[in-house]
Amino acid sequence: MLDGRGRSQGVPMSNPMSTPPAEYVQATIPGATVKAGPLGLNARLHTIVITNYRLLFVRSTTADFRRIAAELKQQARDAGKGRIGQWGAQQRAQHVLAQECAAMAPADLLAKHPKNFAIDRATVTKLKLKRVENYETSENRLSIKTTGKNYKLLLNGISVADARQTFLNAGLKQGLL
Repeated sequence: MLDGRGRSQGVPMSNPMSTPPAEYVQATIPGATVKAGPLGLNARLHTIVITNYRLLFVRSTTADFRRIAAELKQQARDAGKGRIGQWGAQQRAQHVLAQECAAMAPADLLAKHPKNFAIDRATVTKLKLKRVENYETSENRLSIKTTGKNYKLLLNGISVADARQTFLNAGLKQGLL
């Protein structure tokens, strides 16, 4: 646009101080064991909640598993299933817990347990997924390298291929091996 003297006028800008979009859950990865301490003896089970800004590590407690397993067992009993059917229903507890985490707000997830923590997605430099086969056992491993710290995890509730696809669908492509 030109003013009356032939000089260019700037196009009015939208508010440069607009607020960024709210944080929301994009995906979950159930059954991730965070290895810590000497020889990984201080391991804790977590659900990884991927948001648009962070990776949240939500601790899975025994009380949570007992509550969910009891609910699933009762649902199977009400559906007329026998012992095997009830036992099979209880095996889905990790996935049900992950679904509960997906339905909660990220701030509430972090406040749920004092040892829950988050990693800013901008600090993640490398994600490495691999399946390790030993003589009679196999493990699905996830390594997360950030600018400040490295995290080593075992994935119990999801395959390497499904975890890779979950990270890709959530937009975490940087350094994914």
